[in-house]
Amino acid sequence: MLECIRTHGSQQPYLGINTGTLGFLMNSTEDIKRIAHSLREKEWTEYSFPRLHLTGESLHGNHINGYALNDVYMARIGGLAANLRIDIDGVKIVDKIICDGLVVATALGSTAYSSSAGGSPSHPLLGGMHITPICPHTPRLRPFIIPDEASVHVQVLSPERRIVQAVGDGFSYGEARYITITSATDSIRLAFLKGHNFTERMVRKILRNS
Repeated sequence: MLECIRTHGSQQPYLGINTGTLGFLMNSTEDIKRIAHSLREKEWTEYSFPRLHLTGESLHGNHINGYALNDVYMARIGGLAANLRIDIDGVKIVDKIICDGLVVATALGSTAYSSSAGGSPSHPLLGGMHITPICPHTPRLRPFIIPDEASVHVQVLSPERRIVQAVGDGFSYGEARYITITSATDSIRLAFLKGHNFTERMVRKILRNS
């Protein structure tokens, strides 16, 4: 689903059918006949979700530009911990955090990597960017949430030695010197069949993990 959205953009809505085990963005496949009936009768509801826009500079000086519906993260490559500087809306959050990386997620994506890294899963219809350090050593910065309108700048310190890659929705943009993450000007429309309940799905699949 995320690859399809990255490829085709925001001009049309998307309706996903879950064929795996988690599929939080997907409609359930528990009753194929009901799905077929709902599609035939157009019994679905569209929801608009914000996505993230990432820009930056690669280790070799190339421009980084991309979008992500779930999350953008910086992650170390190799055996050395990442050293990152984090600024939000021009305000210094940390001069240097020693960690494995940093996740910036939408509310929709907060149930994915961000939650696995220790962030709180959020109801997808809420707003906000979720900031979640990955295995922070010093300082032990806790996960927190900021407004959708915020701008997050992540600078890699000693990027040639402590190599860090930038990833958006599972797509690697390669080794990076820095990235800036803001809300995109467009949104992504996802369609869910009649009877879909975000709260029930979040409790069952994310909080209870069943």
